Amino acid sequence: MVCLAPRTSRNPSVVASRRPGAVRVVLTGQWAFAALAGAQLSASTHCVERSWTHLAGNSNRLAMVSLPAPPISVPAWIRSTDINGNLITFIGQAGVAVYAGTSVNDGLVFAAGRISPVGQPANQYRLFAFSRSTGVVRWQSAIPTPYVDSFASPAIDERNGVVIYASGNRVRAFRMTDGSLAWERTLTRNVVNASPVVTDDLQPGNRVFITDYDGNFGGGKLYCINADPYHPQRNPFQPGDLVWSVPIGSSSGNSPSYLPRSMGGVPMVYVSSVGGIAGTDPGRIYAFPITVAPPEPNWVYLNEIPEGYFGGVCVAPPPADSEPGSPPIVYAAAYAFSGGADTANLVKLNALTGAVIWTVGSNRTQSIPVPLPGGRIALSAGLEGYGTLANVQLFDDLGDSAALLWDTAGFFIIGGWTHQPVATQFGGRDVLAVGAPPTGFFDTSSDLYLVDLALGPSSPDFMIRRYSGAGGSPAIVGSTMYSVGTSGLVAFGPTPSRLDVDGDNTLCVKDLYSWDRGEGQRDVNADGAVDSSDRQALLLALRASEPADMKGGRR
Repeated sequence: MVCLAPRTSRNPSVVASRRPGAVRVVLTGQWAFAALAGAQLSASTHCVERSWTHLAGNSNRLAMVSLPAPPISVPAWIRSTDINGNLITFIGQAGVAVYAGTSVNDGLVFAAGRISPVGQPANQYRLFAFSRSTGVVRWQSAIPTPYVDSFASPAIDERNGVVIYASGNRVRAFRMTDGSLAWERTLTRNVVNASPVVTDDLQPGNRVFITDYDGNFGGGKLYCINADPYHPQRNPFQPGDLVWSVPIGSSSGNSPSYLPRSMGGVPMVYVSSVGGIAGTDPGRIYAFPITVAPPEPNWVYLNEIPEGYFGGVCVAPPPADSEPGSPPIVYAAAYAFSGGADTANLVKLNALTGAVIWTVGSNRTQSIPVPLPGGRIALSAGLEGYGTLANVQLFDDLGDSAALLWDTAGFFIIGGWTHQPVATQFGGRDVLAVGAPPTGFFDTSSDLYLVDLALGPSSPDFMIRRYSGAGGSPAIVGSTMYSVGTSGLVAFGPTPSRLDVDGDNTLCVKDLYSWDRGEGQRDVNADGAVDSSDRQALLLALRASEPADMKGGRR
């Protein structure tokens, strides 16, 4: 990962500038604004936003974007009802997926929930597709009832134009255009809390991977399902065909991960497992080659403490300042059934060999660690009771060891073992978007926070903003953040339609020209006033793809 600007002091007047024509970042009080210094954008240049395709962002589950965190003071829109006006109860601990779209009006937000229409059976589960710009329901499709209140998240297969959801013992792919069923695969067992991952650089043989739930009796499986169209020589499978399944021991909530080759990865899928008997046997992390026949793992890591993994893993690219040939990194955090806030562990592994680089005590969690540029790792963990508290922990990577820098216990009740936060980095500032734990285990969160990771919870400026009504695992695409909560599905920041100043259904530099000429829809941030903050929001959106472009496609 690379930082777009050198880390600066906390002085609000500090300006971090780079090359001519780049964004000039000014830190003012608690917020970062941007202005162009001699913008040199082609009139035909379009803003290319990157979709939020998986739980924790993308297939490697990095949960970090090189963009400013959208303001969360006033929502752009809130949606809590379906096409027919029925109240939606969203799956509160599940994340959402966001298709950026190719034009202003075709972007979609996908979220799962249930409805109880009058005169019909209660608790009918649906996958919903909402307009990114307005929150209007574009379609809703039936999904099997989640087993034991599973909180899986959807995944997007952009290459094939489908969104994938796993519930009950089935994996279903719906066409993003209209919600019709593209394919379905029945598994041996039910899925619990595990979200699918889909590759996008192995055509014509891209695959979907998912794990099932075995009740912690040692019989869990990793499934490999074909995603791409049939090819007689190179991909002799139809979409939805089972390519193979392999045993991984006990499994619950284990979301697989994949690092694309453009980010330094190799054709391997990474997955953790509970291991043997939960609470007595060590968990495992596997790296399986992506093959046509059922593979043996390239390596298996056995946790150094007798605690298992109930969540996914993050596979991070080699750091930008590392030596040539440095390996990608796997991060995973375990769940401990006893003890306090340091009796589980966070582990860092060589992704090519499985060799352990370090382990450090951590709070119990199902959440995926969030590695940050500069050698720090954020972790949402814990729960109220059983010896722990819900909190966010920040660790410092010291090379061959790691240390806890701080946690929020005693200061803020945020995070928790089922929550997946997202970090943003812009202008040398790291911000974490994180929710408060729900009142009840299966409820939705009531509060969403933006916190400054550089300050720590003891600082009066640690909390940047708070919004009541959202707080589920957030997703960020371009200038907009999405989160479910007690209010429904909530969107924050300028939506694509607000950014389309000239109204031509595209977002490009022509919108900036229109804004400067005093033409079109100029109240970009919808605050009722047209001023410099609208122009700043538009500029940030137009430059949204540049950090990833500079990093060779990384988020």
